Amino acid sequence: MEALTGIAPSSKNEPDRINMLYDPKIFLSVLRRDFEAAKEEILIVCPYIRKKQVDMTLDLLKIPLSKNIPVTVITRPVDSYREQERQRKCIETPQEKVIVRTEPDVYQKYIIIDDQLVWYGSIGLLEYINSEDTIMRLETKELVRELTILIQPNRTNLNPKLQP
Repeated sequence: MEALTGIAPSSKNEPDRINMLYDPKIFLSVLRRDFEAAKEEILIVCPYIRKKQVDMTLDLLKIPLSKNIPVTVITRPVDSYREQERQRKCIETPQEKVIVRTEPDVYQKYIIIDDQLVWYGSIGLLEYINSEDTIMRLETKELVRELTILIQPNRTNLNPKLQP
């Protein structure tokens, strides 16, 4: 795997680059383009969900969903939250458009697009985003394999070519 090449500049004139570290101000526009370019599958793993972020994420996913690209969200179960009824609604909202699975041991935050592009870091797409959070954009099948192993026991739509 190549070394990170630096923090992506906030300029819209900069090209999207692989192996870059993004801050909350600029990652969404690049992620939107990655979602729009998806051809096979999108997997979003995020321990917690907030209503505002669900709505924003569904907006980012409009084009892939219109192209019938399968989208799977893996998050923690409702009983992991203090306000369980409120969280139940947050989890049920995206279920109308995407596959939502709950797993009790979800701690990491990442997105895998087409089993090759990984967004990984402290930014959880479906939860509160802190201004100091960062996320890496990496193209690496090795990392896809490693992250997939973490969720493999219960993932039914796992791409067979990535199974060990």
